[in-house]
Amino acid sequence: MLPWGFKSGYVFDEHKYMWLTYFASRIGSFTCIKWIKRRSQKFDNALRRIIKSLKF
Repeated sequence: MLPWGFKSGYVFDEHKYMWLTYFASRIGSFTCIKWIKRRSQKFDNALRRIIKSLKF
């Protein structure tokens, strides 16, 4: 399945590595964003526990 406007041979024959790089970078950035969000959430939970323990 190809994006609209592209002929079959155009996308993957001439620009195969450009598309592979594009998709690899999209997957990599998506993974990094998920990892950063997870670590941020763990940090927020730990910080909340510390603040609760300091309250009397």
